[in-house]
Amino acid sequence: MRMRRKRGCAATVLGLVVLAVLQTSVLSAAELAQRFQGNGWDSKVFRVTGPGAASVIHAENGGLRITLPPEHGNKAACGLALHQALKGDFDVAMEFEILQVDQPTGGNGAGVSIWLTMVSRTNEAATIAFMKGKSGDSAFISHRATTPEGGKRKHTVGHSSATLAKTGKLRFERRGPTLNYIVESAGKTEEIHTSQLGTGDIDMIRFAADNGGSPTMVDVRIREITLRADDLGGATLLPPRRRWFTLFNAGIAAIVIVGLGIAVHTYRSR
Repeated sequence: MRMRRKRGCAATVLGLVVLAVLQTSVLSAAELAQRFQGNGWDSKVFRVTGPGAASVIHAENGGLRITLPPEHGNKAACGLALHQALKGDFDVAMEFEILQVDQPTGGNGAGVSIWLTMVSRTNEAATIAFMKGKSGDSAFISHRATTPEGGKRKHTVGHSSATLAKTGKLRFERRGPTLNYIVESAGKTEEIHTSQLGTGDIDMIRFAADNGGSPTMVDVRIREITLRADDLGGATLLPPRRRWFTLFNAGIAAIVIVGLGIAVHTYRSR
């Protein structure tokens, strides 16, 4: 009888532990979804970013409209950015609508994009976008950027997928160090590229109208932004590097201390 009671108590305790673990895993995940329908954006979650962004972003019933006139020139993209960093695995998506994107005469294409940067020694960055190129054709594109230690900034254009769609969804999904580039349009979902990004905190993620550095008319709507991450919060910064002269000075100090110790020992042994 006592054995049964002990087993029953053990099973109860085990069940409570499992339940606590499950509850913690659910509570530790961060989720949000904002559909832009005339109400603007939640300033506690998003901030405007880009030169003159406040004057080119407007809330409409159809979504958050961003209009970059040709006079915007080669200035940076304009849109919204998260206040907080993404931690661990995450899934971020942006639903968009193309109202007008003229054929660019230069730059890297014009359209709408999600751009992120990761806390790292090599300044890792990635972009997924809908872009109209200089040829006039449109495509979903993928991009990565990194700066090798002691080297120059390196840009890599990944796979692309041609499209005639005017609406769709751009999506980043990270599992461990792997970043997946996913697009949705015309009822189809396609993974267009995969890259090894790393597991560092995502300290910047921007949802924007992007003219690619050319004086091109770009008029788009962001309909909805959704995300799920293991956690949200302040980015964990990397510790400062030790400079070589600091280590050199420390080495010299150690040698001097050892030398003095030997001299004192030799003197006392006389």
